[in-house]
Amino acid sequence: MGGHFLAGGWALVMLFDHANGVDIRAHYRLPLFSLIVPESEFYHRLKSRRWSEIDFRAYSRYLTGAERYQFEIR
Repeated sequence: MGGHFLAGGWALVMLFDHANGVDIRAHYRLPLFSLIVPESEFYHRLKSRRWSEIDFRAYSRYLTGAERYQFEIR
């Protein structure tokens, strides 16, 4: 299990969205832990320590127009 260290990134995405007029009140819950399995992309990033490759813009509702946040680490 892991992922709690990404909560800071998720929080910054939500702050960015809020600053750009997105209503985040109904979407304030952040996932702190997820199952990390060897088949997941996240597992390979964790193993290789290539954190700079995570594009947090892909999680922004403001930039993507998504109705809900997709903060899963699959």
